Amino acid sequence: MRNRGRATPMRLLPRSIRGELLLLAAVIAVPLLAMLGYGLYDRARDEIAQAEAVSRRVAENSADRVADYVTEMRVTLESVAKRPLVRAMDAARCDPRLADMVDLYPRVSSFITVNREGVILCSSRPLPRDRVIRIVDEDLLRDMLARPRLLASKPIVSRVTGRWIVSVVQPVTDEGGALVGTVSVATELAHWQPFPPPEALPAGALISVVTADGTIIAQSQEAEKWISKRIWDEGLLRRALQAREGVTRAKGPFGVDRIYGLKPVAGLPWMVLAGIAEDRVLGPARERLLQVLVLVVIALAIVFALAWGIALRLVEPVAKIADAARVHAEGDKQVRLPVAGPRELAQVAAEFNRMVEIVQREEARLRDLNELSSDFSWETDAEHRFTQLVYGKRFPPLLADNAVIGKARWELPSVAPDEEGWKLHRETVEAGREFRDFRFARRGADGQVRHFEVSGKPLFADGRFVGYRGTGVDVSERVLAQEQLAQLNRELEDRVRERTAQLEGAVGELEAFSYSVSHDLRAPVRHIDGFLKLLEQESPPANERAAGYLAKIGDSSRRMTALIEDLLELARSTRDPLQIGEVALGPLVDEVLRSLEPDCTGRRIEWRIAPLPGVLGDRALLRVLLENLLSNAVKYTRARDVARIEVGTERLEDGETAVLVRDNGVGFDMRYREKLFGAFQRLHSEEEFEGTGIGLATARRVAIRHDARIWAEGEPGRGATFRFTVRLAGGRA
Repeated sequence: MRNRGRATPMRLLPRSIRGELLLLAAVIAVPLLAMLGYGLYDRARDEIAQAEAVSRRVAENSADRVADYVTEMRVTLESVAKRPLVRAMDAARCDPRLADMVDLYPRVSSFITVNREGVILCSSRPLPRDRVIRIVDEDLLRDMLARPRLLASKPIVSRVTGRWIVSVVQPVTDEGGALVGTVSVATELAHWQPFPPPEALPAGALISVVTADGTIIAQSQEAEKWISKRIWDEGLLRRALQAREGVTRAKGPFGVDRIYGLKPVAGLPWMVLAGIAEDRVLGPARERLLQVLVLVVIALAIVFALAWGIALRLVEPVAKIADAARVHAEGDKQVRLPVAGPRELAQVAAEFNRMVEIVQREEARLRDLNELSSDFSWETDAEHRFTQLVYGKRFPPLLADNAVIGKARWELPSVAPDEEGWKLHRETVEAGREFRDFRFARRGADGQVRHFEVSGKPLFADGRFVGYRGTGVDVSERVLAQEQLAQLNRELEDRVRERTAQLEGAVGELEAFSYSVSHDLRAPVRHIDGFLKLLEQESPPANERAAGYLAKIGDSSRRMTALIEDLLELARSTRDPLQIGEVALGPLVDEVLRSLEPDCTGRRIEWRIAPLPGVLGDRALLRVLLENLLSNAVKYTRARDVARIEVGTERLEDGETAVLVRDNGVGFDMRYREKLFGAFQRLHSEEEFEGTGIGLATARRVAIRHDARIWAEGEPGRGATFRFTVRLAGGRA
């Protein structure tokens, strides 16, 4: 037996009114702080979005300026490349206008022509005559020779001026279109500022133009320091080359975190980076946040101080209420509270007093109901020992209190249940589960056995099991009545078995008699039919009336023969033992159709035979069932120009499989559907359709012997559908 320990009084959670009021203040303050914080965050986010948009616009504007400059140089170089003296590529005959063009383009350092070998032939600036000067960017020359087009050089130190330049190079071709050299314009990078004017830029903005390999070729601040240098942040370069356009964040060359707008230069492998310092954007937001935090701290201090003061006024009267409730719980049912103090607390005191009175009335009512609804009530502790046993006024105690209190139910003497029953009951209560109507029996002082049923519900305190509380009733009279009823049921079952045996014998005798009569009638009927044919051959009828009499005798004989055959078939469907096996319905239906071919001669019948499954059943009886259904379909569609007969299967809602036979014949009135399967029941006259009224009764017998159902649906003039359930072979439904 598990040790669950004694029950202890329930303890309240240590949370005071002061704490509740402070918590309420916090609950009010937190959403306000969240809303305030979100507002500040949303405003800062808008300012960042504006800064990103500005950086993108600056980058786009600068990229457009660089592209415009390159376009201007391209147009100029295309014009220069067509001049005859330039095409001549002769150092002795340089075009004198090259020197004049420098004055036309102040941002241009020089114009030069270069032959296919990379030798500078002519320049807008004087060249030394004592040596040959070659171009610096040999890679650009090879690229030009491989595929002539407008190209831009990497930043290089000019061998003419000795300063950092970037050249825009245009191929020069002769009259036949062959490449003879290049003409280029050099721009000094130290003074090249293809950016918007400073007054149009945000304060502290930094704009840089870099090549694809990260070399700076122009910058808005300290250009001479950074020209030809690698970009300060390789990660920024990678992000710029991957994104091509957009916005990113990185640390700038002066250790300043910036928001960079990215924009490639159209037609050139250059990228413009326009950065705005984050401090310029977020600095005001941080100052606003600090100011708001100071105000919030002051407001929270005031709110919590007010909450603490209100709590002090409420604690004393509430403590009195708690003391009164504790005293009442300890058993003093007369405790009352003075109705005084703040209005709400005075109302609580009044309601407490009313509650005490209601509890007293309810306890008295429950005691009365317990005495009326059960014979006794009981309580046990955590060890399942009885701590209380209260008997009703009409129930005499079976055992004295000192023989019960302190003991478990299974420790008291009993007649029933057996040891296994008590074991199961102990497992239930030791698991702390509710139980109902547990029955046991004890022998009283008078020697009589009394039966009891008890129900119990587990009790918990602070989540710990502390015992059971329940009721019990004396069911001795009910047990005696149940035993008498069981004896009557046994006697009734014996009588039913006796009557069933008698009925089965009578039914068997009736079936044997029916079979014998049908079998014995066949010979006389065959004799009548035979002698009638001999009479017609030996002595022809003297007149039409006599011929009519003979015809009626023949028809009656044939109907009698058909009736006898149907009765025998009906008897065989009941008497013959079932030979259950797997039956392929498809071949069986084909076999039945072949037997019906004489009845189909001269008629137009459309057969719609769906694939049919294998089923479990007696093949011979299933053939009888199908013969009756299909022959009826052939017979009752006789009036149709084109008869349509369908055989198939369908899945019913309850999961069973049914075979159906549907036709477009005369149909029937559903009010008489119960008569269809009765013996000798006909819905049509002999003159309309021949028959004995036995076929569908036989079909029903076959279905019943297979534990199947058979039913029909129809409508006059619209045809009929017959269905019967089957068990599919192979364990299927």
